[in-house]
Amino acid sequence: MKTIVLDSQHYVFVPQMAIPMGLGSRQLSYGYRLVISKTKIESYLPYFGRAYMVDYGENKSPLDFISTDFTYSIVNRKKGGWELRIEIKDVRDVRQLQLSIYENGSSTAQVICNNRQPISFSGNIEPVKPTKE
Repeated sequence: MKTIVLDSQHYVFVPQMAIPMGLGSRQLSYGYRLVISKTKIESYLPYFGRAYMVDYGENKSPLDFISTDFTYSIVNRKKGGWELRIEIKDVRDVRQLQLSIYENGSSTAQVICNNRQPISFSGNIEPVKPTKE
């Protein structure tokens, strides 16, 4: 798993469930994803939870963004798997993404925001499928 997908630094986290803080978990429909590459983070995730401060009239998910300014670190976990930490520097509301990746490809992701409660997701890490041109 790690050699093929994580070392390439080009993979996608596909969430199956959202776990908002203080609310019940929610099954997610197809289409949500977090695409991670060496030069760009593309997040298309929903947000459920409490906001402490938002722009007036904002109706887009704060987790729907593209970042090109971030730091990326990955460490081996003691009991197998990996911990991935991404510090986002060019998105106003999202501060950090933390992924726990298991050897079978299952994963959990936590999103830490500046002005909202954190939210977690459970899903899978997959290689990015080539696009047809």
